[in-house]
Parts: sequence; C-alpha cells; structure tokens
Amino acid sequence: MVSFIILNYKRSDLTRRCVSSIEQFLGSVQKEIIVVDNGSGTEALKKLEVLRGQCTLIECRQNGGFGCGNNRGAEAAHGNYLCFVNSDVTFSHDCISPLVDYMQEHSEVGVITPQQLNSEGKPVATFKHTPGLRHELLGDGLFERMQPQKYPRRKQYDRTEPFCVSQICGPLMLFDAQKFWNIGAFDTNIFLYYEEYDICRRLRMHGYTCVVYPTLTYHHIHGGSTTPSHQTTRELHISKLYTYRKHHNRMMSSLFQLVNLMQILRKPYKWYLLPVVTTGEYLSHSMRHKK
Repeated sequence: MVSFIILNYKRSDLTRRCVSSIEQFLGSVQKEIIVVDNGSGTEALKKLEVLRGQCTLIECRQNGGFGCGNNRGAEAAHGNYLCFVNSDVTFSHDCISPLVDYMQEHSEVGVITPQQLNSEGKPVATFKHTPGLRHELLGDGLFERMQPQKYPRRKQYDRTEPFCVSQICGPLMLFDAQKFWNIGAFDTNIFLYYEEYDICRRLRMHGYTCVVYPTLTYHHIHGGSTTPSHQTTRELHISKLYTYRKHHNRMMSSLFQLVNLMQILRKPYKWYLLPVVTTGEYLSHSMRHKK
C-alpha cells in the first residue's frame, strides 16, 4: 500500500485539488491519503472538512515546518511506501504504480520521483547536484559538461530510462517506508528548504540510491504552497548553512559560510541576509522561532 502524505499550510484550495487528482487518476493504486494541517488555523481546517472520509486529517496546532509535519503524517501511515506530495501537485495519469514496481525490483532504491512538469506542462529540473564549495564558486553547468556521468544534465529531458542522482526535488518523493525510518526520517531542525539534500545524502550514506523515472510525469505549481518573500529566502540560507555544517567538518563549513558571505556582499539587494551568514547560530534565526 502507498500512503500519500500531503502537508497543508493555509492553501486548502490546492490541497483539495491535489486530493481530487489522486482520487481521479490513481484509482487503481492501493492507497491511503493523509492530510496534515501545519497550524493553518480554524478557518483553514473548516475548508478541509470536506475531505474527511476520503482522507485521514491530522491537525498540528503549530507550524513545525516541512519535516515535522511530514513526519507526523508518516507516523500515522500504514503503507509500505510513503509518498510525500506538495499540496500544489496534481496528477494526470498513474505515475505511482510503475514507481512502486521499480522499487520492488530494485531493493537498493531508497527514494524515487517522476519527471516534474510546470503549470504549463513543460518539463523542469527534477533533481539537483550535491551543494559544495566548487559548485558555489563555479556553478553546476561546468561540472555537467566536464563530468556528465557523475553530474547528469538537469535540463536534459529526453532520457528514457530511470537514472540515479544525488538528490531529487521535493514536490513528490516516494520512499520505501522501512528505509525512511531506518535513516531517521526528516530532520525536524530544518524548518523549510534543503530537506531533500539532507535526507537524500543520508540515504546514500546508508547505501541506498535516489532515482528519477523520466518517462513518468506529474504537475507542480512552483511556489504554490510557499509564498516567496525575504523571510522564506532567509530561511533557505539558514537551512543551506545548517545542512552543510551537519554533513561537513568545521573547516569546510567555515569556508562554505565565507563563500556565501562574499556572494551576498557583492549584491546589495541581498544584504538583509547578512545577519544569517555572519553568525554560527543559524537555527536561532529560523521562522520557527518567530511564530
């Protein structure tokens, strides 16, 4: 069974649409749907009541962030597979059954995702390369040209076979449930962004692979579930610095922090990020502490 876990935060319209598309196009999938409301408030919960009966509804009184909310949903799940789906995702065909079949045939796979399409139905990057000092300084394009086997091109959309990547993008992530719990689930220190980098890195450290299945697709309204702002951009940098420090030694982390500081200093419109990159207490600046 596949447990679909959808995190809702003040976008019940998108969540209802996501659930509807699951019911419409994934009817043959043995499944349960779990909607976790991440502290949206009473009015938002009322709008989700229409889903009761179709879904398990879980109310979080406070917004603990992406990882915390999804872990709550996973704790209530009964499926062998956990499919974490952003509320701004919709389906137009059954892209899940073939993913499950592939994972059953390839026991080394820890997480898998289809090809992502934007709101216009055009393919967009579905995976990322592992962030690091070289990538910060030189960009990903250079490594894609120089080492295409290690760094597959993110914007090559004519592939016909599943392939391994460093990390998949987060709008749709299908995990083997046992492997998800074996590596410790989502890191709840991360409020928003870079969850994929962290959990995919931990999967690979445990010997599992992260896979893109390019001939299957889903639709994603980029930014539909999260409104871009100075606050969310600040959170992105907090998560970026935290996860890098988590997975690297002190010297590499300090160099990474310095490189990010120099990049921001060259762009005055980003100077509002200086308090984040000039201190080591990244998590204390998180949106979690401003609720």
